[in-house]
Amino acid sequence: MLTAQFPYFGSKRHAAEMIWQALGDVASYCEPCCGSAAVLLNRPGGAGRIETINDVCGLVCNYWRAVKLKPQELAQWLDYPVSELDLTARHGWLNARVTTLASELEADPDFCDPKAAGWWAWGASCWIGSGWCDGKSSGSKLPHLSDAGVGSHRRQLPHLQDAGRSVAARTDGEGGPRDLLAWSMRLANRLREVRVVCGDWRRVVTKSALSAAMVNDRVGIFLDPPYEKGASGLYSNERAGIASEVAAWALAANPKWRIVLAGYEGLDMPGWRCEEWYAEGFGTGGYNRTDTGRRERLYLSPSCLSIKPRARQEALF
Repeated sequence: MLTAQFPYFGSKRHAAEMIWQALGDVASYCEPCCGSAAVLLNRPGGAGRIETINDVCGLVCNYWRAVKLKPQELAQWLDYPVSELDLTARHGWLNARVTTLASELEADPDFCDPKAAGWWAWGASCWIGSGWCDGKSSGSKLPHLSDAGVGSHRRQLPHLQDAGRSVAARTDGEGGPRDLLAWSMRLANRLREVRVVCGDWRRVVTKSALSAAMVNDRVGIFLDPPYEKGASGLYSNERAGIASEVAAWALAANPKWRIVLAGYEGLDMPGWRCEEWYAEGFGTGGYNRTDTGRRERLYLSPSCLSIKPRARQEALF
């Protein structure tokens, strides 16, 4: 499994096999809320004909464009030990860039900021809890020592696991050496022909954007919007009602398209199959200590393919 260079709450890496069995070898694939792009990165057989990833967060999209265009510079900015003072300083610097990055990315298809991308992924690997580059928390307050400095909107004490090596201690997902340059180059090679888009999810699910007419409607879409009943504050660009909007769109979409929607149990999706899987959560924190991970579901449109029992069984444990 090839992975991004940062941890991401809500990653569907462990459900990727189930999702691809449901979608099959589609000619056009799209992740409108890509985050860590875990499903794209774990596509069996590698790249497809047309692939698009999108996210409303400029920091996320800047990272993926830096992976595509400047992987060597990205690796240089990623390579840095854990430092509380630098984590605080970079948090403030990146928060100031949140509102401008998206417009810069949209204005110039060749634009990316590898420094911002590297610092953002580095910080995500050091930061404890939510609030990293959310555009809200300044990170300038002293830590709340009664809970070891962990908090959503306070100055964060970085975690010091893995000997304080931050992202350098993460695995590339393929069992290879933890060489940041090699890892960046592997990601760049995978994203070579992938379209990276920054904006509202609706922009990339139109027929023209998916080029559906050119590929006989053989389209696969994985929808993973922020859950409305999940833990708030975990995404930098949360908007109320987006999960309901995505579900309504999916029900009305082209019936020939293969669509997989991620959500919690209990969504009203008439005619769609519901598959259970277990989310490993974010690190080893409270997400795993409740039954939240057991509430995760994948909703499959009527045109989706069957899922093999082995993949279903592995996703549950």
